Amino acid sequence: MPPKKLSMIRESGAKAKKSMGGRMDEDRQSHGILEGISSLHSWIKTQTMIRPTKLSTKKDSIAGDDEDDEDVVISLSSGDPNKSLCKVRWNYSTRCFEPVSFVESLLDHLDIESQVIHQDFHEATKYAGQTRPIQESDKDKKNKKKRRDSEESNSSDVGQPNLANQFSYIERATQTPNSGFASAEMQTDPPPRSNFCETVNQWVIYEQYDKYEKLKELEEDRDRDRERAPDPKPGKKKHLYSSVPIDIAAQETQRKMVRSAKVLERMVNLNTYDDIAQDFRFWEDACDEYKDNEGTLLPLWKFGFVRAEDLEVTCLCWNPKYSDLFAAGYGSFDFYNQRSFGFVCLFTLKNPSYPEFVCEASCGIMCVDIHPEHPHMVVAGLHDGNVAVFNLQTKGRTPSYISNAENGKHQDIVWKVKWVKDNLDGYLNFYSVSGDGRVTNWTIVKASLWYTDELQISFCKALINSDNSLNQHLLDSGRAIAFKPDEDTSFLVGTEEGLIYLATTQYSSQYLMSYPAHSTPIYNLQWNPFIPQIFITRAAEFVVKIFHKNSSKPILRFDVGSQVGDVAWAPYSSTVFAVVTLEGKVYVYDLNINKYQPICVQAIV
Repeated sequence: MPPKKLSMIRESGAKAKKSMGGRMDEDRQSHGILEGISSLHSWIKTQTMIRPTKLSTKKDSIAGDDEDDEDVVISLSSGDPNKSLCKVRWNYSTRCFEPVSFVESLLDHLDIESQVIHQDFHEATKYAGQTRPIQESDKDKKNKKKRRDSEESNSSDVGQPNLANQFSYIERATQTPNSGFASAEMQTDPPPRSNFCETVNQWVIYEQYDKYEKLKELEEDRDRDRERAPDPKPGKKKHLYSSVPIDIAAQETQRKMVRSAKVLERMVNLNTYDDIAQDFRFWEDACDEYKDNEGTLLPLWKFGFVRAEDLEVTCLCWNPKYSDLFAAGYGSFDFYNQRSFGFVCLFTLKNPSYPEFVCEASCGIMCVDIHPEHPHMVVAGLHDGNVAVFNLQTKGRTPSYISNAENGKHQDIVWKVKWVKDNLDGYLNFYSVSGDGRVTNWTIVKASLWYTDELQISFCKALINSDNSLNQHLLDSGRAIAFKPDEDTSFLVGTEEGLIYLATTQYSSQYLMSYPAHSTPIYNLQWNPFIPQIFITRAAEFVVKIFHKNSSKPILRFDVGSQVGDVAWAPYSSTVFAVVTLEGKVYVYDLNINKYQPICVQAIV
């Protein structure tokens, strides 16, 4: 209570006492106190704050009347008071600013993430099975029973549902665990797709008929074996498992014996051919002192295979990793008298008596090549148009991969095969050129060969007694192929008409360069290993030519006086190359010493 008011109450009591003589009864004293309290209440009432009325209505306040207790109504709206109402946007069609008619503005007042799962969902059944029933206490059971009784008493009608009200309010809350988010990503290789188009010819019909006959013969042999096999005697049991350890032991013993026999054979050959091995390393001709720029060749080893005595050596290829190992292909150039077998023999200088590996084919071998990074992979081109890949790490002598008429088989002889670098997927691949005018890329994928025709050699010469439009449908026969050492995509192709084309694997619509090299079929092409702009050619004539890549005319030509059989650059010098003729002579040239005459002429046969 304010001190000012208390002093007023005390003064009013003192005045009452003085007027009545200073003496008052207890009733008068109580009456004075009540009057003071009433005056205090009237003063407090004047000091309280008055509640404001609605803004829309104004009422005159009358002294002594009761105040209108009206509720204040506050409304919330989602409109943004700060949004701009005069936005414009540039219109490119009319090239002027236009007012924006609609501006989206949204305010989120409340955002609550739901944690309720529908009972029909799979997650609800999953979490319902994981949750354990909670044991209720006696007190909870009693409260639940009282709640149920109150709900039943509140329902007036039997058919109406029991609704919650202010007297019987029930609050139920449910909390379920949130399912964890798991992101699963998977990337698979696209399924292989290829466009297949094939014309049925005599090769396809022949191979299908041959396959059918072989299967028929196998079935007949099996039926005969079943008829001849005696019935096993009753009561006598066969223990098949007892033969397994014996076979494994025999195979292990045989493997060790073969290895020991090879070591002994190698030791005997080293003793037998010791003089030749010494000449190979240290021989020098005493006549070289009396010769200025001439030299001689000394024949050292002679290799042969007994089963291939009736065949001809059609190709040679040195192993790029093992310098003492080379491959020789056995076939025949007599196209009217072909044999039904051929061999790829790999000889080593350490054992000239017998080949280290022997691979068999169903016809004559015309060309062979060894992979530069995987020396156990050997590819061969066959006389019947197939290509075969041999894996020297396997025990079998038959091809591990071979083409057929249904999978890109050439329609003519395969004259050249060449390994190239692995493709982007890491698969081994090689190229082949054939007399049918196709340059084909072969890829080894798992257990099959996939092929792609990279180039079809078109016939460019004009025909005299026919229409020129016929040239568009003719193909020139390919005879040789050579890839550029410093560029994997560029390669040379030699044709049967004596032309050489510089092409690329990136596109086959046109050639990069054309060289009118010879007038006879080109048999071999080879790039210089040290100067990749220079290459040498040989054909079925007496002349060997050397070309520059940017010139269609030869820069050097050498006449050896006999038909050239083969030509090759030296692996140790950029100016040395050797030429072999059909007369059995070898010509060795060194352009650094003499550009016109060979430095060595040696008769081999």
